[in-house]
Amino acid sequence: PMHLADEIAAVGLTPAMRRVFNRGLSAVACADGSMDEPERLAIETLLGGKLGGNAPREPLESLWPHAELFVRACIHVALVDGHYRVEEARAVSLIAHRLGLSAQRLAALEKQVFDKLEAASQQRRRA
Repeated sequence: PMHLADEIAAVGLTPAMRRVFNRGLSAVACADGSMDEPERLAIETLLGGKLGGNAPREPLESLWPHAELFVRACIHVALVDGHYRVEEARAVSLIAHRLGLSAQRLAALEKQVFDKLEAASQQRRRA
């Protein structure tokens, strides 16, 4: 299965969109207080390295064509420490809503990411 980072690389985000991704993912990571190291690393991995430059701030809505991919990335970052905290879930929910995803669609995406991470952790345990 394709990894999320590969999927993000494959859609060919513009630098501006990568920054919006970064901003949104960071907001989710910080929703429960502060960003920890696993979250910071997860964001860097998803986006293929550090982001340079302070270009004009694009609105979150500019990610509309990649809404589901972005929301999955947000859920992934929220879950990276093993917990999907209420504050993080709420931040993800607000983002999903702004990008026009229904509550049902969000629930389906959450399940998809949960299942993928669960499968990955089982593989690690077996390795």
